[in-house]
Amino acid sequence: MNMRKPLYFLVALTMILCLVACGNKDAKQNFRLSGSFAQDSLQTQDSVLLLIDNHENIERIMLPTEKGSFSYQGAVEALSELTLAYQKQILHIYATPGAQISFQCDQKGKVEWAGTDSLNIWLQEHDDKMKSLGQTERKHYLDSMCRAEKHEVRGALLLREQMKGINDSLFVRRCLGSIKVEAKPTWLVQAIDEELARYSGSAVRNRRLPREVLKLSTDTTYALLESRQESLLIFFWAGYNQASVDSLKMLTQIAQNYGLYDYEDEFVEKNSKDKTDKKPHRLELMTVCLYAADSASWHQKVDGLPGKHAWVQGGFAHPLLSSFNISSLPNNLQADRFGNLQSSGIWGSQLTHWLDNTPIKYSSTRSKINSSKTKNKSISTSLKKN
Repeated sequence: MNMRKPLYFLVALTMILCLVACGNKDAKQNFRLSGSFAQDSLQTQDSVLLLIDNHENIERIMLPTEKGSFSYQGAVEALSELTLAYQKQILHIYATPGAQISFQCDQKGKVEWAGTDSLNIWLQEHDDKMKSLGQTERKHYLDSMCRAEKHEVRGALLLREQMKGINDSLFVRRCLGSIKVEAKPTWLVQAIDEELARYSGSAVRNRRLPREVLKLSTDTTYALLESRQESLLIFFWAGYNQASVDSLKMLTQIAQNYGLYDYEDEFVEKNSKDKTDKKPHRLELMTVCLYAADSASWHQKVDGLPGKHAWVQGGFAHPLLSSFNISSLPNNLQADRFGNLQSSGIWGSQLTHWLDNTPIKYSSTRSKINSSKTKNKSISTSLKKN
């Protein structure tokens, strides 16, 4: 009987060790990321914005740089997506537990990989091979790679990276079907489905703003799909991108030219004197900040600008941007009064044409006030006569 006690102890110890091992199976492991961006001689920036998307939440980190170079050590449980933003350059990277990722990025965005990171290097190598192929040869190449890598997630990643150049939803779904279930995680399949929806013609015609509620600088909220009577123009910007910050200056001129907000009375009065039939437009202006050092610097940039102003978490991964494939700055988005996307990333004459065609107010706020004053004056005169 006494001999059984050591046996029970060994069994119990073995079970505990197994539980610990299972519990640590999905524990986070370190990865190292280092890189250098070519600096713009006209701009200086002492930090790079890093977004870490582990498909459950997004972590935002500002990394200090020295002459465009940085180094960072983080931890991930599984394959995660990284986005780096520096001056006008945006770089997307995949990080796996234990990876040693190193790169150099020139001013044109061309990347040279180094270190022991195999995944990003592998994807780049096959992307370079397919660039020299025609559409038919590229399809054959991608199809063969998906079959050869059907047990590895990198096959599905390669398919995702090449979707836009292929532009064939049936082909993409067939390739995806050849990849084993365990090699295509749910988040990746969902991302591919969303990309297919964006590239399809029917989706473009019917794309609507996401059902998101944005917190504004006035401590109020704004629902993008809330029933409204105005078209919507959104400018995207970030504190690290001076060109996007400079684009915000256009808002005041737009408000003056189309009789918006505090400029409505001045607009109506000016055009009535000029005897024109121009009327104020039904247009909502909005700025969306992707990054600011703090709330004070955010408010400093938008205070005094017409319209509504929001600061979103998640950067380019936020649904408002990812839904319409917006991945660079400066950028903008135009939607009609029913929340349908009409265009994005347009400037100059294209933007002016869109603005000119937004709905007009057939009765401005000023004319309503004047009409009310005239009516009250008539009533008063009538009462005096009686």
